[in-house]
Amino acid sequence: MKTKNLDDAEISPNFHNEYNKKYNFDTTNYNNAGIGLLLEFDSRDNTINAYNGYYGVFKYIVNGKSLGGESYWQNAYFEFRTYQSYGKVNKHVFAFWLYGNFAVAGKAPYLSLPATGWDKYEKSGRGYSAGRFRGNGLMYGEFEYRIPLSNNGLFGAVVFINGTTTSDPDNGTALFKYVTPGYGGGLRIKFNKNSRTNVAIDYGRGSDGASSFSFNLGENF
Repeated sequence: MKTKNLDDAEISPNFHNEYNKKYNFDTTNYNNAGIGLLLEFDSRDNTINAYNGYYGVFKYIVNGKSLGGESYWQNAYFEFRTYQSYGKVNKHVFAFWLYGNFAVAGKAPYLSLPATGWDKYEKSGRGYSAGRFRGNGLMYGEFEYRIPLSNNGLFGAVVFINGTTTSDPDNGTALFKYVTPGYGGGLRIKFNKNSRTNVAIDYGRGSDGASSFSFNLGENF
C-alpha cells in the first residue's frame, strides 16, 4: 500500500499523519503482508442477485514484519447476508447485510484500519464517502427492500437504511457508543435476464449533509 505524503496538504485535521506519526509509521508509504484463515458459506440461489439464501464469511489475518509488512497486527473480519423473497414471478426481496472488521492485536497503519467502504467489494456506507468512518473496530448493518416496477422485470427500485459504528481506544470511543445512519433509494434496470444482472443507480443520504451517488453493474450486496 502506498500513500501520498499529506504533510503539506490543506487537510484539517490530518488524522492520517497524526496517527501514523504517533505510532511511528511512515506517512508517505507502508506495506502490509500476512497469512490468514478464510472460512466461507454460501446457499444463495444466485450470487449476482439473490432472491433467497444465506452467505457468510470469516477471515483472520496475522500481519508481521517477518513477512514483509510494516508492523505486527492481526485482523478479524466476519460477514453475514440473508435474502428472503415473496411473489411468484416478479420477486419482492428483503435483504440484510451485517459485517464486522476489527484490528484485534498490535497496531495497524492508518489506512489499514477498518473503515466504511473497506469491505471486499467496497460497497458499504451508502450515503457517505469511502473511509468516512474509521477505527480499530467497525460494525456495519444494512437493510434493503427490492421492489419490481414492471411486469416484464425490466425496471425495479430499492430503498435502504444502514448504520455504522466504530471504536477508537485513542479517544475512549467504544463500539456502539455512536451509530451513524444512512438511507436512500435507487433504480434498477435489467441488464441480463438470465444472470439477473441489473444496472444499479443509487443515491444515499447521511448525517451532517453527507450524500453519495453510485452507478454499478449488479446489486450492492
